Amino acid sequence: MSTPAWPDLLRRLRAGLSVRRDGGKVVGSLRWLEDELGRRGGNSAALRNIVYRDIGTPEDKRLLQEIISDLELEAGFGSGRAAVDAAKPPAEDSSHLSLGKRRLYRRFLAGVRRQKPVRMLVVAPPGAGKTILVDALSQALPGSLRLRLEGDLAPDLERLAARMGLEPSLVTRTLGALDERAAYAVNGALQQELSRALVLGISQFTHPLLIRVGENSTLGGHPLRLPTGEACSAAAWVWYHLLAPLAQQGPALFVALSSADGLPSESSGELGEYREVLPLPSPSLEDARKFVRAKLPYLPPADVERIVRQAGRDYDALGLLTLLSAVTENIEPDAPLPPVRDTALRDFLLVLEVCFSPEFPDAELSFLEALLGGPLSERRDLERAFLEVTGQLVRPTRPELPGRLLAPLNLRKPAALLHRHALQLALEAGNSARALHHALYGEAWDILPQLQTSGTALDLAWKTAQAVGYPAEVTEHLARLLVAEYALRGQYHHPEMLAALETLGNSNDENVRAWAAVKQAEALVNDAQYAEARQLLDSSGAGSDPVTQAEHALSRAAVTRWEGRPEQAYALLDEAESFAAMASVDQAPGLQVKIRLWRSLCTKDLGDWQQALPLLEQMMQEPGASPLQRARAAYQLGDALMRLGQQSLALQSLEVAVQGLETHRAGPDEQSRVMARLATVLRRLGRLSEAQQMIERAIALDTDTFTHARALSEAVPLYAAQGDLQPALLAGRQAWATFSEAESVRPSEARYRRLRVEYRVALAYLARGLQVPYLPPMGGAQIDHPDLVHARTLLLSVQGSLPDNQADRLASLRVDVSLALAVASPEPMQAQAHARAAVAAAVHAYQQAQARIGLVEALLRGGQHAAALLEVGRAYRAARQAAQLTGHTEWDEPGLQAWLVLLEFGASLSDDLSAAWSQLQLALQDQRLRPFHGALAAQAGAMLTAAGQDDLAAELTADPLLAASDAARYRFRVAE
Repeated sequence: MSTPAWPDLLRRLRAGLSVRRDGGKVVGSLRWLEDELGRRGGNSAALRNIVYRDIGTPEDKRLLQEIISDLELEAGFGSGRAAVDAAKPPAEDSSHLSLGKRRLYRRFLAGVRRQKPVRMLVVAPPGAGKTILVDALSQALPGSLRLRLEGDLAPDLERLAARMGLEPSLVTRTLGALDERAAYAVNGALQQELSRALVLGISQFTHPLLIRVGENSTLGGHPLRLPTGEACSAAAWVWYHLLAPLAQQGPALFVALSSADGLPSESSGELGEYREVLPLPSPSLEDARKFVRAKLPYLPPADVERIVRQAGRDYDALGLLTLLSAVTENIEPDAPLPPVRDTALRDFLLVLEVCFSPEFPDAELSFLEALLGGPLSERRDLERAFLEVTGQLVRPTRPELPGRLLAPLNLRKPAALLHRHALQLALEAGNSARALHHALYGEAWDILPQLQTSGTALDLAWKTAQAVGYPAEVTEHLARLLVAEYALRGQYHHPEMLAALETLGNSNDENVRAWAAVKQAEALVNDAQYAEARQLLDSSGAGSDPVTQAEHALSRAAVTRWEGRPEQAYALLDEAESFAAMASVDQAPGLQVKIRLWRSLCTKDLGDWQQALPLLEQMMQEPGASPLQRARAAYQLGDALMRLGQQSLALQSLEVAVQGLETHRAGPDEQSRVMARLATVLRRLGRLSEAQQMIERAIALDTDTFTHARALSEAVPLYAAQGDLQPALLAGRQAWATFSEAESVRPSEARYRRLRVEYRVALAYLARGLQVPYLPPMGGAQIDHPDLVHARTLLLSVQGSLPDNQADRLASLRVDVSLALAVASPEPMQAQAHARAAVAAAVHAYQQAQARIGLVEALLRGGQHAAALLEVGRAYRAARQAAQLTGHTEWDEPGLQAWLVLLEFGASLSDDLSAAWSQLQLALQDQRLRPFHGALAAQAGAMLTAAGQDDLAAELTADPLLAASDAARYRFRVAE
């Protein structure tokens, strides 16, 4: 193989180029060429390897070829073809490969040349020469793409996505969504979404793809998972996520794996187009000698033999030893790695060991250069060979090497000094996560209180503290940060949260123990164990720290609120605020935000909507609030708007809440609750298919059984609205069993939930007894039915079991139960009595509007049209009052609006048929009511038929095949 002529080309160029500077560097110099190679998208650190050793990727050589061609034209040497010829890779030269590798090499090349979608899987342990084989194929296949999937896969997948022209944030968005506290299947599905996008991009790539797969890999620090959620090896991840989907599409694939663990067996037939997994033979002694002579052609034979003996025919060790041969001496033949005797190299490696870690596998080039004290471009080739530069990011080519080479040396003190230097650089850059990392390893304990970091960086710091054994005050500081973050997410039962609480509970500091007790009480409140929480708060005391005292008062307010005493809870918030006023400047704002959020919740519980709604709206925009606090305020606002009949506005707030909770890693229990509420709003808007998708997401989350039962309970009326009554009954039965069992542990909460699910199951029986979906507008029972009898039995049982409490949710359930009883009662007078009970139970305008609608329906069944018209007017007035509470003039409740339109039509039918018909037609053209048009037309047709207006009824319901009620529903369903 002839020696490339890069140095001769450059000498010829410099003789012909006029001396000029570009960016402070002489055009044509090595430093200028490095910068220009980087500007054109190449690896600037590879420039000197290409020039002096002809080692580099085909893409970097091609870019250097273009640069030299341009300079030759500038110098007047012609087209620059000499550079082109000199830069051509030796496509046919595989003489440096061993016999086994040469066979695989030629077999793959032959398939590519025949333009076949060749697929080749090769497996061999580390050190067998997989990289050498991939290097040779890369040289022979210009334009091919090399991909090394080892360690953290995220940076290489980002480069792959960029090369495929995919969305720049594809990988980082996936990493942000991954959460090991979530269900494994959720993380598996997220990784599958990422791989699908990558496969789509690769399938359009026309050049061969050469993949090197290592072991012990992660995705941004997260375990690799199959789509099912099962943890897997790197080989299995690459197979199921990339290789199997690309079996019959995309470019030629050469895949070299360190292990076949997780791949399908050849006998199973699941390898498909890949057919077999080919072994790669270990290098022979002659192969090893050939490798060393190719790297160091002038090395004496005795030194070649020494390196070969020491490496033990391992290509990884051979590569390292040849790299370090120039700076080592007196190497013992049996040493695992040569000692680093070059002081400058040792200092350089120490910087790499400090700069890079599993938590921070790459760094900004400027950050590394600041640690080095100078530009990387001025370092020796030997040192730069340890690094890979891509744009402004840099990472080690072999992350484990610096640590292994420095292991025999005691460098703790210089490493700590470097970590403190890195800490200052990270603080200047505003990188709190990296600052925390360097503060811990640099033992800069005094600065820790200033570092309010979170997320993965905090988790890793806490685990390190547990393993290393930091001073007690450091461990407790990290434990407090961790507990505060997990409490903010609502993940009170996470193992790390429990471990951190145990650490704080064993502290020698009374205030630390008191603060930990407050967080334990919060966990009990979250589990609805209110008596236990109150007992713990009473026994632990509040300590002497204002922050702990304020949070202690807040927890007492939470217990009091959940016990159904919002007035007393509100008073406790004044106590919390007085303590917060004494807290330090940096702690007070966070406490004030928590207090304002609790004030908004208590005013909402008290039904003080005029104060609660503005408070919640302000909380959503509060700059001092955390993203999770703003998401929780959005949920509470959405819930309030739903209860006041503003469903579209409620939908907007709840969508913000769901997105905020997902993005910022709230616990699955909380996410499930908010998704279930969003599904209810979608149902009320008539968007049943979207509601179905949302409730399925809520049910699928890996929650506790109580939260799962809450989602199932919300699903019951949705299934009934879709006419799926059997799933509704099954979901209700499962939820009821969970709530019944929980009454012994969390009595007040579980009892309310049990009663509400009994009411919802009664709705399913009501719908089946009326033979219609549970979707307004509905007509009350005309004749009795066994399912109606059972519905009334359940409803009367719930009505008799409701506690005498004025909380809004209990008042709402009283109204709902009485209205359901009215619709389920065939006897008009009995129905009216239930409806009037609903009117009496209503405590605010929206509930009044609901109750009046039920009373109108019962009056119409009794033939009392004049009284019904009077109640229609009262229902409209109550609806407008409910809207005014939210700052609007009209309510946004399309289902109930359609019901009110129908009842007004029925009440005015005998007095002014023409006007009633016109109003009905307008309603059937109103797009806001579109999901309810079918039920509206069916019920109106029945009213027209009963009134003897068969011609008009036929306009709504005539069909050659279907009955009138079915025909109306079918007609308007098709119209959608």
